[in-house]
Amino acid sequence: MQMVSKSIVEGMNDDHFVPDDNVTRAQFATLIVKALKLKDAVVQVPFADVPSGAWYESSVKKAYAAGLIQGVSESEFAPEHNITREEMTTMLMRANAYSKGVKVEDMTAGITNKFTVESAISDWAKKSVGYAISSGLMNGRTEDTFAPQEHATRAESAVVLRRLLSN
Repeated sequence: MQMVSKSIVEGMNDDHFVPDDNVTRAQFATLIVKALKLKDAVVQVPFADVPSGAWYESSVKKAYAAGLIQGVSESEFAPEHNITREEMTTMLMRANAYSKGVKVEDMTAGITNKFTVESAISDWAKKSVGYAISSGLMNGRTEDTFAPQEHATRAESAVVLRRLLSN
């Protein structure tokens, strides 16, 4: 697998990738940091739930400094919460914009498709979902459903990161 050979994605242990397991917000932030090869960042994150010394602390700092992540509130990142597909898409679009040196708003302006009108998609995620679908970075769970509130899997995260790197 390309993402494994690039040391971006690892198995849960030496023998198992566990593709259908959910991905946490901290895990996906770490995957994006590895994919983009972000450098260390000296930044104070506003998240009280990212303790000093946590395995994900460095990745959260790097992703935050690059503008790739936001919290679920001003003071909470929710690193151990399973990431939803709309949260993953939003982080993915920020990473895509960062890698191209543009603003997310410039990439997502005027984008609509059948999924952007899906009522289950949060307003803050609709533009990112629209662009991700139209650019081929993301697909729906089915032909007609994006499933924004469902949790993203390890397999889905590996696929979207591969697409990001080849986009």
